[in-house]
Amino acid sequence: MKLIGDFKDFLRDTVNLNKNRIDLLEVRVETIKSFLRGSDWEPTISAFIKQGSWAHDTIIRPVDGGEFDADLLVRVLPVDGWSAAQYVRDLGRVFLDSGRYGDKTVVYDYCVTITYADDCKIDIAPLVMDREFQGTLEVCDKRNDTFEETQPVDYTRWIQERNGYSGKQFVP
Repeated sequence: MKLIGDFKDFLRDTVNLNKNRIDLLEVRVETIKSFLRGSDWEPTISAFIKQGSWAHDTIIRPVDGGEFDADLLVRVLPVDGWSAAQYVRDLGRVFLDSGRYGDKTVVYDYCVTITYADDCKIDIAPLVMDREFQGTLEVCDKRNDTFEETQPVDYTRWIQERNGYSGKQFVP
């Protein structure tokens, strides 16, 4: 059974992010949440949702000196007359115009990315709820100016259930 111990050591020491990085990520995300809540971004924020490998407990260390990223959805109420592109563009404006995030911000098709001086970046994406129908969630495609229906919470729940089948041996 020595290989099981070796494999756990490999995951802990080589693959998975250490606790310090996760703790720093969570502090940064809380700061971003406070910043957005206090900003002049027009949509009313309903909630923030962890997404991707961070939410799925599969976030890993950067490969070859690269960055690890964490995905954060900002669930918002719809703004009358706003296009999909406007949600992303205006979210980008809020970060670009700030003294704290301006030089760390890039606006992409679906999200705004904050890249830190170390090996971390955080992707922040608007998630519009109940725009046309009660109960729908949509991400915003700036390039094509379209809304795309999604179920991020259900998907995360599904992934976590599958992770449980292995006894969570592959997650920290």
